[in-house]
Amino acid sequence: MAIQWRDAMSVGSEAIDEDHKKLFMLVNLYEDAIAKHNLFELRMAFQGLFEYTAGHFEREEKLQEAIAFPQAREHLQEHRELVRQLEAFNASLSDPEKPRLSLEEAGRFLHDWIVSHVFREDMKMRPLLLGRPVVR
Repeated sequence: MAIQWRDAMSVGSEAIDEDHKKLFMLVNLYEDAIAKHNLFELRMAFQGLFEYTAGHFEREEKLQEAIAFPQAREHLQEHRELVRQLEAFNASLSDPEKPRLSLEEAGRFLHDWIVSHVFREDMKMRPLLLGRPVVR
């Protein structure tokens, strides 16, 4: 199911919101490639997602530092864990003899991760970005 951007998903930073829109688009491309059984497109979409995620995390972490986000350490740990999972899946794409996840499971994981990460974790920055106090 394609992820659709809604204004309610805005964290209050235009740059981070644009990153999230791009990540949604990349996850949607990955899911489309699975539906079409197109391994080339799937690898390209995943590689784009893998590379873009690293840059997004860097931008988000710099923003958190700039706004003195009190949960930055926990957020950083979540980012590192996701990168570890993406690296493991990337390795399994390169070595089909040792699959760690099915392509469909990976698609569900990516879809669920991006939606839950934006709503559950990234939205915690919104009060600071909008000039309001943060509630833990």
